[in-house]
Amino acid sequence: MKQWLLFVGLQVVNFVYCQENNQSLNINDPWFRDHVNKGLQIGDTMPDISLGTVINNYTGKTRFSDFKGKLLILYFWSTTCSSCLHDFPYMKKMQEQFSGKIQILLVNTAETRQQITESFNQRYKNKIKLPDNLPSIVADSLGSFENHVLFKLFPYRRLGQHIWIDKEGIIRLIGEHENTNPEKIVDFLAGRPIQFLYPDSRLPSLSVDRKTPYYKQLGSLKT
Repeated sequence: MKQWLLFVGLQVVNFVYCQENNQSLNINDPWFRDHVNKGLQIGDTMPDISLGTVINNYTGKTRFSDFKGKLLILYFWSTTCSSCLHDFPYMKKMQEQFSGKIQILLVNTAETRQQITESFNQRYKNKIKLPDNLPSIVADSLGSFENHVLFKLFPYRRLGQHIWIDKEGIIRLIGEHENTNPEKIVDFLAGRPIQFLYPDSRLPSLSVDRKTPYYKQLGSLKT
């Protein structure tokens, strides 16, 4: 009986910890937004900072301001994100299609050049490689991905996040990778209004009453 009570007690403690930990990491939570790391928002200007360490930097550009005049698309990825790797050929093709008008930059805030190379060699047996026309910003050194300046500017809850920065350096989208397709890019470059799928659309808001059913915590689909 005592062992059973101890087991139940540990489960309760674990549940409470997980709930509190999840809430502290939820960017939707007002406390997180206001007190931890708000990051840049849509309408803000991208600061003129260095690109840092870049693989396949055929552009020769070293700062974000060097891309003014083009639609700049940041794609946050890692070697552990299978859907990101699956998107590489698709992103490569779009870069070719809109050459001179857009620039897609892959961003890996967690892994260094060496780690990426080792992962491609060992995990994927060299069957996957970075597209040669997509520069990839990577971590400068080993350490927490949260220390990377781009994670601080664009804190993300999951990989696959896309950032659109217009030709004037204004952030126009922080959202899902489904946003980046040829049709939307054509409309955006032509100045036509477009709809976006935002990252809040499929995530629950953990700041509501804990007794509220999970399905009611899910945000409505914002487009």
